[in-house]
Amino acid sequence: MVLKPEIAQLDVEYAASTVPPSHGVLAAVPGIGGALEALAQLHHSLSQSAAGESSSRKEPVVLTRRALLSALNYLRTAYYDRRLNTQFDLSLCIQEIIVRYYLTRFPADTLPAALSLCDAVGFAPHTQEIAA
Repeated sequence: MVLKPEIAQLDVEYAASTVPPSHGVLAAVPGIGGALEALAQLHHSLSQSAAGESSSRKEPVVLTRRALLSALNYLRTAYYDRRLNTQFDLSLCIQEIIVRYYLTRFPADTLPAALSLCDAVGFAPHTQEIAA
């Protein structure tokens, strides 16, 4: 559970409450901690890379926290859907996330640099493997 703090604002007190984490179901996925850490590193690396190239582009690649949250939502949904029908494969889902939410935003001339950043954090989407 996530604890929301008790606060007072303009002499009005608001009681603390607990709410379930929005992506808490992912805690049951083996290896999720390392995968999410690497995904966050990848997001940061690609964001920095895109920001550096923005001056030379007419329409720069912009990666926001919304992309990372969308990736988490996709992973949560895939976990629910796939564990009901087939075996859930974390590696395959991470590959889909990388392609869907990150690599498709990069123009073809900068894609090799983006792929090398994927390799640097332990993902290799072009070979369909994730480093353990």
